[in-house]
Amino acid sequence: MVDTEWKIEPYLVPDGARFHGYREYDVQEQCHERNNIGFYLAEYVLPDSGVISAQLPPQ
Repeated sequence: MVDTEWKIEPYLVPDGARFHGYREYDVQEQCHERNNIGFYLAEYVLPDSGVISAQLPPQ
């Protein structure tokens, strides 16, 4: 069960790239109350078949 969702886009998406979906990462923080964060990292396919994706925020 995820309590919070963050959808994160790459810093720069080159022209011609097409959206390919999100890669999911679940992170559980230990605090006074539980807060599971679901990260959805956007991925784009480049015209040359390469892939560019967003990065997790620094911890």
